[in-house]
Amino acid sequence: MVEEVPAFVCTKCRYYELGEENAEKVREHELIQETGADRHLEGLIVESGSPQGSPRYLVFRRESLLNIKHEVLYTWETYYKETFEKVDSLPEDIKEMFDDLIDSMCSEKGFTPEHIRGRVLKSGFPHKELTQEELEETARELRSRYPDLYENMRFRRIIEL
Repeated sequence: MVEEVPAFVCTKCRYYELGEENAEKVREHELIQETGADRHLEGLIVESGSPQGSPRYLVFRRESLLNIKHEVLYTWETYYKETFEKVDSLPEDIKEMFDDLIDSMCSEKGFTPEHIRGRVLKSGFPHKELTQEELEETARELRSRYPDLYENMRFRRIIEL
């Protein structure tokens, strides 16, 4: 016979403990305040690409779950500039850099703002800010093609490091 053991799960980050004796530990964990929200990253669009590669847009957004320390996490989607198709396969050198980036950050489903600023925007992918006109045009296209992700997104173009 299998013994049933209750699981207690933090709704903010999915941290969990098993057993009735750990219920209070999870309740206390849930009280940890959220930190690290960055309004400058939510909706940021930058153009990226090497001279020999196809230009792309990186579109940053907040993840729904926090990490175990209750820090806000962000991620980005990559789209080809000309077609707005999602980039599913990356060039090998970019893929290696991205894999190294993920391994170095040890985050479950996203990156803290500090890591994005320092490892992606400051020293990672070559990128440039959009003009206001490019931002408006790009935002309109993203909302049209990907309403589930961007319908209510407030887009930004200025990188604030």
